[in-house]
Amino acid sequence: MQIAILGPLAVRADGVGKTPSAPKLRTVLAMLALNANRAVHFEQFVEELWENNPPASAATTLQTYVYQLRKSLRLAGSAEEGATVLLTRPHGYELQVPRADVVDAVRFSALLDQARDRHDAGDLEACAELARQALALWRGAALSDLPLGPTLAARATQLEESRKAALDLRFEAELALGRHRRVVDELAGVVKANPTHEAYSAKLMVALYRCGRRVEALDVYHRVRSDFIAQLGIEPSATLRSVHQQILVDDPALTLPAPRGSGVSEATTGLDNGQTGQGAQNDRAAKAVVRSIDDNDTVTESSVVEVVSAVRADAEGDLVPLRPAAPEALGPNHLPSDVTDFVGRDEEIRELVRRCSAARTKLTGGSAVVEITGGPGAGKTSLLVHVAHRVRATFPDGQIFASLTPVHRGEETMAEVLAGCLRACGVPLSPAPSMSELVNVYRDYTATRRLLVVVDDASRSAEVDLLRPSGSGSLLLVASRRRLYLRGVVAPVNLPPLTVNESLELLGQFIGRRRMLEDLDCASALVRMCGRLPLAVAAVGGYLAYRPAWSLRRMHDRLSRDPGAVLRLPCGEGTVDASVRASYRTLCGPAQEAFRQLAGIDEFTVPDAVKLLGRPGELVREVLEDLESAGLAEEIGERGGSGPHRYRDAESNVDFLRPSASDAVYCVPRLPSFAGRLLAREAEPAAREAAVATG
Repeated sequence: MQIAILGPLAVRADGVGKTPSAPKLRTVLAMLALNANRAVHFEQFVEELWENNPPASAATTLQTYVYQLRKSLRLAGSAEEGATVLLTRPHGYELQVPRADVVDAVRFSALLDQARDRHDAGDLEACAELARQALALWRGAALSDLPLGPTLAARATQLEESRKAALDLRFEAELALGRHRRVVDELAGVVKANPTHEAYSAKLMVALYRCGRRVEALDVYHRVRSDFIAQLGIEPSATLRSVHQQILVDDPALTLPAPRGSGVSEATTGLDNGQTGQGAQNDRAAKAVVRSIDDNDTVTESSVVEVVSAVRADAEGDLVPLRPAAPEALGPNHLPSDVTDFVGRDEEIRELVRRCSAARTKLTGGSAVVEITGGPGAGKTSLLVHVAHRVRATFPDGQIFASLTPVHRGEETMAEVLAGCLRACGVPLSPAPSMSELVNVYRDYTATRRLLVVVDDASRSAEVDLLRPSGSGSLLLVASRRRLYLRGVVAPVNLPPLTVNESLELLGQFIGRRRMLEDLDCASALVRMCGRLPLAVAAVGGYLAYRPAWSLRRMHDRLSRDPGAVLRLPCGEGTVDASVRASYRTLCGPAQEAFRQLAGIDEFTVPDAVKLLGRPGELVREVLEDLESAGLAEEIGERGGSGPHRYRDAESNVDFLRPSASDAVYCVPRLPSFAGRLLAREAEPAAREAAVATG
């Protein structure tokens, strides 16, 4: 049996069309197929079939639909028979399929995942072919002949976004393979159909430039910019502006990559990081080698590699390995999947990559350390993984990833984390190794390798030190909930909230640009309500994506009535509230108490806090530093001198004049403030019980 939903719904069995004709039957089948091998709850069917007006006989009617599907499509049977069967589950039904190719949407997702894996492995030919196979499954808009309720509409939108991602991935691979003439016409049509999709426009500009059509490439940019300013009131993204600038100056980065097998790495397509072209890189690097090696030195291959790599990294602000190891020669790679459409943080990414570049050329003094800090929901993990993927090719001995979240939840110990990292790298261990044994084995393993060790959700320096590589030339990349003051860290990168434009771009990725443009003012208000925190914006965007019937105004009104609701909206497995609480747990006892009491105050000075907390001034200063270190308070200015000074309002990010007074001014950012008030209410019963117990 074949069930096709990437276009009009179609069912074939033994080469014969068996598509149901009744609208409700088609809807039930589509729900089951989209959730193949997963149970669909009874309430989901009811919402999709009847929304807010289900009949009194909804359960019986649904059973009738299922019976008709089983009979007409021969879906009766048991799971053990290896055929496509429609099973009854405790609270719903499940369409169990034996293979991924039974449902075209399942096959599409599998091919897209494979294409992404081949792209990450550097196999662009296979990536392009797999993406082509995935896109060939589409026959039109998903479920285009069905009346879509809330669930199917959301899934259809999700599938369409995945189709765009597959198309983007295929274009990227084709351009990197030098096939710009083959895709330029197709890209022009895609851009015309998706005028606000900047990634398509950037690739079209590169393809046109490589075809010798520079004026047309520039015209693409001017059309996009005019549309953005007229419709959104914003400029194009930094990536698109960068490609435009590269075309204006004939940047060699936009020329074709070096041929495969030439012994040097490929130049980028000019879409990611603004690196210069391969020929210019080699020329500058070769001259640097001549200048850097004295006449009396022995010129070795390794010395040439080191100098060329260092010069490239310093000049370009990104990591371009001279001769990347073949995929089969690379060490273990434990990094999570990268974010496909990363939004914003361009300046932070450049700075982080620059520091990672310096770490790569570090030959003595132990491994280098780069730390990312930021408040709850600032997007530390996403940035950490994104940067790790950007630089991983230059650490060919392997990439180790360790999340310390299970440690903080009490689910694992640091010994188990360390043992897990070693076993994943293929290091044999005794059945029950002690911590000292694990530390010694880890130091021995990392002593002679050039590794990228990525640690997420760190809260104590002692935890990180256990995972620090012992040899030089390795890099320890850390995302921490609080400032850890790690040995060897120079100027940690702290993440502020996104800009309004970046927040809107992130929101648009979830709900679609067209929907966002329908009420841009309301969208701007929503991202401000989210404090411009990536986690909160993503939570609101995800909530709206699954409710296509909701207007942005409806969401705005809900958050206006209950501003703390954004704390509870899920984003994957997390919420903003959970992130705040995780940071709160890293505080000392007095700091936790201070956070609960200060959370409801717009802004305060140290003397204000002394009066409110009833504690000595020095202790209060230490407490405020602890809150600021954990991203739960922010120093927004300093009052002093004879005239007024400017201070930043934490909620609106607008500067305004305030009377001067002698002290630093603090605030608790908007969303942590709501969470702090909730924690204060939760703490009140315990405080009363303690007071009664102590008499």
